[in-house]
Amino acid sequence: MMMMATVLDVVNQVLRRAGQAPMPTANPATVLANPTTPLRQTLDFLNHIYSELLHALPLPTLLQQSTLVVAANTNTVVLSTLGTSGDLLQRQRVYLVPANNQPKQPLRYTTPQQLERLAPCTSPTPSLFTLQGDVMVLYPTPSAAVTLQLSFLNLPPLFASGSQLIPFPAGWEHVLVLGTLAYLQQFLGDPQATLTQAQYQNAKQALRHSQQLYPPGQRRLQGPMLGWKGV
Repeated sequence: MMMMATVLDVVNQVLRRAGQAPMPTANPATVLANPTTPLRQTLDFLNHIYSELLHALPLPTLLQQSTLVVAANTNTVVLSTLGTSGDLLQRQRVYLVPANNQPKQPLRYTTPQQLERLAPCTSPTPSLFTLQGDVMVLYPTPSAAVTLQLSFLNLPPLFASGSQLIPFPAGWEHVLVLGTLAYLQQFLGDPQATLTQAQYQNAKQALRHSQQLYPPGQRRLQGPMLGWKGV
């Protein structure tokens, strides 16, 4: 199995390609404490791209489900009590679980603005939901207790030190490098930023395609944090 890169490895690849001094291996935490330096900016950009890829890739090991009972005449659910938040709901997947063992029924997502235009009403079961921060609002308000199932992303923590491992196997961390480099070049005013951004989008598409070639449980990309096995 090929060794995974560290945050220091990826950050220094980006810095060198941007013509910047690499991160020192000695006491990098002190260097990263200054948010205005290219070093710290690079780490912030790396975290942004990492989060973007985790949201974009079809990784079943990141998906979690939570079942909850909503009391009668209640139309709001505070998502933080479930260990998730509005931005982690995966593609707005909320299902109504019938009590008679019938198939789950998906609730349709609507925007808060659209929901405000609807007249308040009650119904045995809701058909719509929206997200207002960490609060999920159901419509119509259920007149009886209902059971819902939520699917959401359980994301790994973002990077904070140079010694952390990148949970991408060797050969694919270049996608992170390209995305981070595009942001850093834009931050530095480098005219190459547009070209690098296009290269990143192409690499991201290739990465997504490689995941779609393999069914769940046979993913080519794997690592200890995400349940991957490597290439």
